[in-house]
Amino acid sequence: MNTKNDVDVIIGGKKYTLCGYESSDYLHRVAAHINEKYTELKAQPGYNRLDADMKNILLSINLVDDIFKAQGQANEQAQQKKELEKEIFDMKHKLMSGQEENAKLQKKVDDYKESYEHDQHKIIRYETEIISQRSRRKAAEAAKEEAEKANRDVEKAKNIAEEAKENALSEKEDAQAQRDIAKAARESAEAEKQKALEEKKKALEEKAAAENEKKAALKKAGEAEKKLAKLEKELEEVKKKLELAEHGQQLTLESLDSNIAQLSDYKSGNKRNSSNRKK
Repeated sequence: MNTKNDVDVIIGGKKYTLCGYESSDYLHRVAAHINEKYTELKAQPGYNRLDADMKNILLSINLVDDIFKAQGQANEQAQQKKELEKEIFDMKHKLMSGQEENAKLQKKVDDYKESYEHDQHKIIRYETEIISQRSRRKAAEAAKEEAEKANRDVEKAKNIAEEAKENALSEKEDAQAQRDIAKAARESAEAEKQKALEEKKKALEEKAAAENEKKAALKKAGEAEKKLAKLEKELEEVKKKLELAEHGQQLTLESLDSNIAQLSDYKSGNKRNSSNRKK
């Protein structure tokens, strides 16, 4: 239990003894506050012409007015505290929402990274197919050369047949046989040539298709990289917002602690004033 203190003070030019469980410094401050009120009232016109009872009533009114104002300030700070607590709750809710949004964005980033890697593998596969198409194209060119060689052979056979015709008109049946042989050779050579041309055309079409697929894959990869960059930028902005929210929450908590300390001082002072007036 606190020790009761007796303190001699001067109020209105007279000596009084104040008793209470408050500290000596507090009792002196109470007396100093009353003296300040006396000084303020004495400065008012006509105060010195009032009788003692009226002066005491006027002093009491001013002291009660100070108490009511202090209570009003305490109530206002209590309301501010309630509003600050609500604001802190809202900020915590926003912080949790930001963290959830951050997790969603991170998942999108991971998904786009996975899609990008898949597209890269697809590009490698297309490049491998293009290399294979080039090999087939070389084979088609070799077949073309063979067909051209066959054409030359046909021309050579044709020339031989013509020479045989010119040199052996009398041997018509033999010449006809030679022409039949030459025709068969031409048909065979034409068939080989047509086959080589079809293979070349097919190889060119496959090459064009592979080139188109590669371009599409590259375009998709570029779009994926752009989306990835955009998501990473959005992620950085969310992180900055979270840091600002955490910083604002810290400042609000510090301000709230200060207001609570001031409110405690007001309440303590009001309680002590009430105790002294009763005595």
